[in-house]
Amino acid sequence: MAFTLHRYFYIWVITHQCFTCRLNPNQLLAPCSPLGMDIQGRRHGQRPPNNRANRPEVITRRALIVGNYDAGKSINEISRLMGISKTTVRLWIRRYEGEGHVMTRPRSGRPEVTSQDDEDRLIAAAPQSPKTTAVSWTRELQLPCHPITTRRRLQEAGLDCHVPAVKEQLTEANKLARLTFAQQYVQHDINFWENVIFTDEKSFSSVAATGRHCWRLPNTRYKARNISERSRSGRVSVSFHGWMWAAGPGELVTIDGHLNAQEYINILETSLLPSVRAYAILEPNNIVALYTLSARYTFRQSPVDGSSSQ
Repeated sequence: MAFTLHRYFYIWVITHQCFTCRLNPNQLLAPCSPLGMDIQGRRHGQRPPNNRANRPEVITRRALIVGNYDAGKSINEISRLMGISKTTVRLWIRRYEGEGHVMTRPRSGRPEVTSQDDEDRLIAAAPQSPKTTAVSWTRELQLPCHPITTRRRLQEAGLDCHVPAVKEQLTEANKLARLTFAQQYVQHDINFWENVIFTDEKSFSSVAATGRHCWRLPNTRYKARNISERSRSGRVSVSFHGWMWAAGPGELVTIDGHLNAQEYINILETSLLPSVRAYAILEPNNIVALYTLSARYTFRQSPVDGSSSQ
């Protein structure tokens, strides 16, 4: 009797810890329990669903059936002792002896609400317009399901929802110019770049953001259809001019009104050059300034020696 109670206690502790602490029952059973039971099913590499049929108290009673049987009690005795039918006792003893666990087997569940044709149409359409929402896909394709199901089908096909990369609108000429620039300077060492500054202005617009998410395959972040290009239009609320160099960012200056050539020269003389000379590129080193291509700039690269150039 004491031996049987000892087994009951171990089975209860093991089952309780497995469902409350998410521990591996095999690790718990090995050092202390004489009953090497695998509480969690491992058939076909699947874990049975954590539903009402697999509640801790249910699994505990099933484990007690096996524990009593392993302790030498007959099926009739277990049935009478626990107040359950002999058919139920036989079921869980056979389940344990045949599969090594007392969990409810995975079930097929209800049929999928979407057909194979629905899924094929969704998977074919999503990559063509990745920034469309699951709600829109459900409505436009007339899918007989909730948008949550639509998202699940996309995820099952390997399409995950991400925030799109934000990039400037580049023409083929822009892309070629950037490639040419990179190839021209790729061989320069750190001694060259320590005397180089990059300078540009930035305008922050009050236009509402759009296209916050897109559905795409892994490693396709920068594909043309998956990026969100910056809009050139909108109400500008504030603009800044700044510079950076090899060691990090420089000074930011607020731009009042429209930035024309005269205003830009004023920023160079009163802010950019003094700040660069103060803590970045000291005398007598020349400053190599790289600018964007704009009508207000008469050069993209020029040596600066303390006075502005045009």
